[in-house]
Amino acid sequence: TPTTRRQRAAARGRQARAADGQIRTPPYVFFTTREVGITGARRSGLGPAVVGADATLRDLSRAFARQPLTPSSELVLFTRDGTVLAPGDAALHLVLARALREHGSDPVRALAAASRAARLAEADPSLADEVRAELELLLS
Repeated sequence: TPTTRRQRAAARGRQARAADGQIRTPPYVFFTTREVGITGARRSGLGPAVVGADATLRDLSRAFARQPLTPSSELVLFTRDGTVLAPGDAALHLVLARALREHGSDPVRALAAASRAARLAEADPSLADEVRAELELLLS
């Protein structure tokens, strides 16, 4: 595992040169600012160069907050494996669980989303029956 900033940058460069598209790192603590962020990189189409950028999660959050949304739209941030990072909305997690189950996606992700909906539904009892039904479908 690369330990220094230079070693991590070199490792990301090797990854980007080998990839067909963009690579993104999982969130990590930046050495210089001590803030949590991600790095995105891709190889140049004009040669062996790699272009990359770092972004703090705080800056990404601010950028998302500035996006124009209609009254009925929602912004959801999730990881590559489908874990929803925000918001803490039981109904949203329930919808995600249903979509994952209905479209034959990863049942583990669907169960994780339904479990998160169950925890969040404790604050919204009106969803309890729907969440329970979804969990039963996933576990049957």
